[in-house]
Amino acid sequence: MESPQRLAPWPKGRPPFREDESAAALATLSSRWSVLDARLRTKVATKDFAQALALAQAVGALAETAWHHPELKVGWGQLEVTLWTHSAGGLTGLDFTLARWIDALLANLESAAREG
Repeated sequence: MESPQRLAPWPKGRPPFREDESAAALATLSSRWSVLDARLRTKVATKDFAQALALAQAVGALAETAWHHPELKVGWGQLEVTLWTHSAGGLTGLDFTLARWIDALLANLESAAREG
């Protein structure tokens, strides 16, 4: 996995991904992700609100490192993550990179939960 780091901004004037580009990039992610209305989305089940909040904080810290910020919706037993590049008006490589990092974070947390 790439090491989480600050992502370079999407170049001004560069268009967002076309539908076929988004579909190809989506295939590189875990099956938890989907594209709907030019947004990359996932919903993660948690055991309770506290776990959803802790997960949101972990995703938020990762997003802050990347300097690319998702929309997070915390609820009892779930965290919804929605990504898109505001400045491009749709999905870009930034969104799929952050999604891969979130996938790795979730895999690490799931592995730690199984071990402990």
